[in-house]
Amino acid sequence: MLELDSKAIFQLDSMLSVASSIAVLTHTSPDGDAIGSTVAVASFLEELYPSCEISLIYDTLVPETLSFLLQEVSQDDDLSARNRLKIAVALSEPLRARALLDSADLVFCTDISGLSRCGSLCDAASSCKAPRVLVDHHLNPCAEEFSLMFSRTDISSSCELLYWILKAMPGVGGDVQRIPSVARRALMTGMTTDTNNFANSVFPSTLTMASELIASGVDRDDILCHMLQSYRENRVRAFAHLLGERMVVRSEGYAYIIMNYAEWKNFGLRDGELEGLVNVPLSIREVRLSLFLREDEPPAEGGQTGGKFRVSIRSKRGVSANRLAGSFFHGGGHEQASGGKLFYPGDIAGPTDAALYVDESVRKFLLSGTENAKDDELK
Repeated sequence: MLELDSKAIFQLDSMLSVASSIAVLTHTSPDGDAIGSTVAVASFLEELYPSCEISLIYDTLVPETLSFLLQEVSQDDDLSARNRLKIAVALSEPLRARALLDSADLVFCTDISGLSRCGSLCDAASSCKAPRVLVDHHLNPCAEEFSLMFSRTDISSSCELLYWILKAMPGVGGDVQRIPSVARRALMTGMTTDTNNFANSVFPSTLTMASELIASGVDRDDILCHMLQSYRENRVRAFAHLLGERMVVRSEGYAYIIMNYAEWKNFGLRDGELEGLVNVPLSIREVRLSLFLREDEPPAEGGQTGGKFRVSIRSKRGVSANRLAGSFFHGGGHEQASGGKLFYPGDIAGPTDAALYVDESVRKFLLSGTENAKDDELK
C-alpha cells in the first residue's frame, strides 16, 4: 500500500466533481505508461464522474502494439452510448486537438514532468486557463505549472502511482473492483511496459499492485500477447540487422546502435516498433550503459533547418542514464532509463558524426566520475 496525502485526494475529487469538460494529456511519442495512464483516467472518469465530457488528446500517434488500449476505451458501452469520449491526435488534426483543449475546464496530465514534454501541444496547454492536475513519477517536476500535483519517484511508473490514487478516491474506497475493468487493464499494461516486464524499477508496492489487479480479474497473459507477440515481421528483421550490423561494443563498458533514416524507411518501420532494442546490449555482462540513436527524417536538400537523432539511454544499477542524457543529449528521465536528442548542425556537423560524438561524450562521462547514482537514488 502506498501512502498518499488524504487532503490531495479530497482536492482531486472536488476538482473532478465540478468539472464539465476534462482534457487528458501526456507526452509526445507516448509509450505504454503514457497510454495506459491516460486511458485509465478516461475510463475512471466515465464511470465515477458521469456528468463530464472527456477528451483524450495525443500529440503524436499511438504505437500499433498499444492501440488495443484505445480501442477498448473507445468501445466501452457506456462511453459509446453517451458519446462522451473524444480522441484527437494533434499530428493529424491540430485544430480539433487545440479546440478540445481550449474548451476544457480541467486538464489532467500524466507521465510528464512539465508541459514542455507535450510536443506541439505545449503552447496550447500552457495558455489554457483551466486548472491542471499532474500524476507523474519523473525527476524534477515543474510544480509551478500545476494546480494539484501527485509526484513520486519511489515508484515504478505513472500507472502505478495512478493506481494507488484511484484506489484511494472516495468512490472506490479501497475496493479494486470499483475501478473500471478497462482502467485496471490499462494500468497493468503501463506498469508492465515501464518496468520492462518487471526487469527494473520494481518496488514492493509494484508487486502488490500487480497481485491485486490479477486477483481482480486482469488477464496479464493477454496483455503480454498484445505487447510482445503482436509485432510485424519488419520489427524482427530490423532487430536482427541492427544488432548484427550496427551494434558497437566498447571496452569501457558501453554499447550503442545508430540507425539512419534510410534504414528506418527501408524496413518500413513505424513509431514504437523498436521499443526494447536499447535494452538488448545490457544483456552483455561487460556492458553497463546502452544507447540507441534513431535519425528523424532529415530536412529536404537545401532546407534551412537541421536534423536530429532521437536518443534512448539505458543503464545498469549504479550508472546514471539520467545524468548522461542531461549532460550531452538535451534530455533526462530516470536514473536507469532516459532519453534525449542529438542535433545537427549544432551538437554535430552532420549525421555521419554521431558515432564520434557518442564515443567522446560517453567516455568523458565515464571518466568524470559522475556516472554513479547517489545511494538514495538507488533505493
